[in-house]
Amino acid sequence: MTESASDEFQVELGQLTAAAFMELASKECNLHDFGDDSFLKALEMLIWSVLNEANLSQKGLVIFQTQCVHTLKLRLLIQHELKKFPEILDAPIIEPLFITGLPRSGTTILHRLLSLDDHLRPLLCWEQMIPVPSPDPQTHENDPRIGKVDEILAWAEKSQPDLAKIHRTSSKSPEECNGLFGNSFSTRAEMVRYHVPSYMKWLSSCDMIPAYAFYKKQLQILSWKFPQKRWCLKAPAHRYFLDALLHVFPDARIIYSHRNPVHVVPSTCSMTRAFRQVFSQHSCEIELGPYWLDELEAGCRRGADVIEARSNIPLFHLGYKDIIAKPFLSIKKAFEQLGLPLDPDLETKINNYLELNKKDKHGEHQYNYEEFGLTRQAVDVRYEWYRTKYSEYL
Repeated sequence: MTESASDEFQVELGQLTAAAFMELASKECNLHDFGDDSFLKALEMLIWSVLNEANLSQKGLVIFQTQCVHTLKLRLLIQHELKKFPEILDAPIIEPLFITGLPRSGTTILHRLLSLDDHLRPLLCWEQMIPVPSPDPQTHENDPRIGKVDEILAWAEKSQPDLAKIHRTSSKSPEECNGLFGNSFSTRAEMVRYHVPSYMKWLSSCDMIPAYAFYKKQLQILSWKFPQKRWCLKAPAHRYFLDALLHVFPDARIIYSHRNPVHVVPSTCSMTRAFRQVFSQHSCEIELGPYWLDELEAGCRRGADVIEARSNIPLFHLGYKDIIAKPFLSIKKAFEQLGLPLDPDLETKINNYLELNKKDKHGEHQYNYEEFGLTRQAVDVRYEWYRTKYSEYL
């Protein structure tokens, strides 16, 4: 989203409806097939929750409308691509590697280090933001979408400079899967941007298999022209929906990262505040602590329940401290347990990357409990079961 893009629409509350958004998207693309309507309920729930709970500023409403129309345009273009090239759906997605776990637990640095391995293909930031048309191997490094995404990221950094201290990215960086799930309007990233508790409650209880199936189609669009490589994918939110993930990707390999929640909870609150300040009239810091205390713990329980019920999952647990202190040895051990080939030059690549990308290069991410209505004791009590169960990784 650029400043000029945010002025494309004049916000009228009566036009903030799924039907109005779909009409605008169809008109701009001159396309009308959105695929199956599994996304529609999610879009309607998100709109209701934003209008009734998020307390968005005028700027936030403009951005929200633009975001929804852009997403619907992507759905139209995805369906058009799949109809034009039906062979896309024959593209294999074999034994993809997923990184999940608590947010702020080292998943980003782990994803970027794993992506240095020549056997793996990461999902790049520009790919998850604009996945169609199918990229060409000959022009992949200089795809014109890269420049468009650079503009969007520059606008985002200008709007909220503190984000660089929390989660800095670039158009060519490996990135989370949230953008692809956003094209089904089924992403937990919405609760970072907006206060939408009703939408999040609905999303937590809905069937996520259609969203994962649509996500797989997008991966196929991105990879069908390329020599086959194992996808390396990452999102902390996957831990909420491991059953759906394994239904769509039954041969998936999973690395599950852990970190002491006393660090994770306030850090997540701080990240949320930084994002919401772009959209909302006020960030309600005092409400973020109790909210994330509940949400993150629920995700831990859901992930632990699936792992316990499916003892045969190819899965490796990894602690944040080991990711930071001994990244190559940790990755080597994970690959050995998961039966994955290891790039013989990976250790050198990791050392070079870490030398060029030192922690806190863009400033230190600072936060405390009290500003979010929390105490360390409250976090310790709520996560006692988690710290006991996964103590060896904390």
